Amino acid sequence: MSDGLEDVVAAHTVLSEVDGAAGRLVMRGHSLDELAGHTSFEEMAALMLDGFVPDLPATKDLPTALGVARQELYETVVRKAVVPVTLGPVEMIRAMTALIPDGEDAGTMLRLLAAPAVFTAASLRLRQGLAPVAPDPSLSQAADTLRMLTGVAGLARFRRMLGLFAFFYACVHLSTYIGLDQFFDWPAIWKDIVKRPYITVGMGAFLILTALAATSTDGMVKRMGGKNWRALHKGVFIAGLAGCLHFIMLVKGWQTAPLIYALICIGLLAFRRWPIRLGRQKARTGPVRTRPAAARRSGEAQEPHFRDGSSPARRS
Repeated sequence: MSDGLEDVVAAHTVLSEVDGAAGRLVMRGHSLDELAGHTSFEEMAALMLDGFVPDLPATKDLPTALGVARQELYETVVRKAVVPVTLGPVEMIRAMTALIPDGEDAGTMLRLLAAPAVFTAASLRLRQGLAPVAPDPSLSQAADTLRMLTGVAGLARFRRMLGLFAFFYACVHLSTYIGLDQFFDWPAIWKDIVKRPYITVGMGAFLILTALAATSTDGMVKRMGGKNWRALHKGVFIAGLAGCLHFIMLVKGWQTAPLIYALICIGLLAFRRWPIRLGRQKARTGPVRTRPAAARRSGEAQEPHFRDGSSPARRS
């Protein structure tokens, strides 16, 4: 006989294995050392759920599907539900999660995966008296969580427009060079591209911007998959720096104007890479996320519910 629960198997799992002697934690055949720092949230979710949710999108499509799920939760729960702001953050997250309808399909699983990002950011901002920030489906779960927490949402709405305007300006600049400077002398233009480094750098930046502009539509995001699309659009860092280098080399010498533009570009790219908080946006006042006056006076707890008065229990 064995003492206590020694050698008693409570359950079997295919998800993980603990090698205590070697100090290793293995998850679905991969050690934690292999996964930590090298695997995104979406890739880890796909790895852990493989075989359990048949209709779950493929790994390359999961970021886009999670982005849609985050947006759905924001519209159907955060904006429409009434959750007392006097609750603690954990209680608020639980109350919002209870509003997700029950189910065992892939859609429910996607909503549950997306819920921590949307509800954590919304609950923390509401407790600070700030308005929740709507998700950006084009971002990864980790990046969008940081964006929703910090509140840097105003500029994101104009991101595509600003990018296309930059491409338009580059087209005008290139057209001026081709038409007014070289008079459509294509052999001379090619010779210039090969011979002059600043034109080579500028043409490289233009080609990158062309690829980014051509894939800027929502349809291209879906066709390429979120992961591939984001990887391609990181080329904006190269294009921006190449454009600054093109300007500096063009003016021949360390002049003030191109250096100022280069500093502005580097600052904006650094902000895009490591976003920080840009001030506070006041939360909208009204009855949507506050407790009724009668409940506040009596001190009684209020059950989270939707705007139409229905509770999670009645909806599920």
